[in-house]
Amino acid sequence: CEHCEISYGRKDKLRMHMEKVHNIQTYFVCDICLQSYNARDKLEEHKTHHENPKPLQCGVCLTAYVSQEEFNSHLCITYKDDYVCCERDFKYHFYYNKHMFLVHGLKTNVRVKPTQGLLLGQVRAMRKQAERCPRCEREFPTRNQKKQHMIACRGDGGGDGQDFMGATEIPVVMAEEGEKPVVGGGTLLGTTNPQQQDDD
Repeated sequence: CEHCEISYGRKDKLRMHMEKVHNIQTYFVCDICLQSYNARDKLEEHKTHHENPKPLQCGVCLTAYVSQEEFNSHLCITYKDDYVCCERDFKYHFYYNKHMFLVHGLKTNVRVKPTQGLLLGQVRAMRKQAERCPRCEREFPTRNQKKQHMIACRGDGGGDGQDFMGATEIPVVMAEEGEKPVVGGGTLLGTTNPQQQDDD
């Protein structure tokens, strides 16, 4: 960061830091579909597509269809106040919509509109997701505590790191959301991260 001594290994983390700590806008978010861009002129160009959609293209979600029937029956964006369901606050619309389909059998295309007067980094900082073990659902105050727990978790909240045959499990270090965990620890580089997709 050119404004303080902190450095990050990923550009999206630096951009979030700039917004959250220094109040410098680095994400320019569309208030219709929530697609974000790294420059205001790119956002303005994007907005022209909402204003002038092509034939059989939805002016809200910008999805294009080959027939009027498909266009009329498509699942367009709907808006909610948050991504909360089952006592969990999902950080991104992708995870909320996936949860709604896999857990509740509902196809949704939900977005939360940007909060007026707040930058995206500030909003995400306020909605920090709980560190939850995906095997047993236990919550932890820090990501490191969750990672340590997961080395031995069998899905019941405990575990000694051994499977039913007595063999020691190979630890899988959980990566950031959107990154692929690597057996034995680490993160596979070059994978897609939801924040790098620049939408919320």
